[in-house]
Amino acid sequence: HVKDEFGKEIQLLIDVKPRWNGIFFMLKRFHEIKNCILKALIDAKLRISFDEKELELIYDLVKALEPVKFAVEAICQRDATLLSADITIDFLMNNLGNSVFAVQLKGSLARRLNERRTLCLHY
Repeated sequence: HVKDEFGKEIQLLIDVKPRWNGIFFMLKRFHEIKNCILKALIDAKLRISFDEKELELIYDLVKALEPVKFAVEAICQRDATLLSADITIDFLMNNLGNSVFAVQLKGSLARRLNERRTLCLHY
């Protein structure tokens, strides 16, 4: 089914434990070829199925984790500064979306950032 739809073979990815973003790539790939997976499950007459809520949750996770991936990559740049990191975090917080997962993630990030930030006094 994948070859018919995309013109080439695309395989599912497995989460890689040492890499934080492995789950992002795994879910993104699943979302990209989900229709092919669903067709293959029907063809194989397997009793495995995904309801719309589960597929929507996967989509929401991918959409929320995508800006996280870009933010982590930007902050980990060799030439990153505190200013560029702060701008990146603002970008991240404004682009997480409004799904249930994104709202929870945004709240957790905001709490953690508030714990770590200190006030700078200027004379």
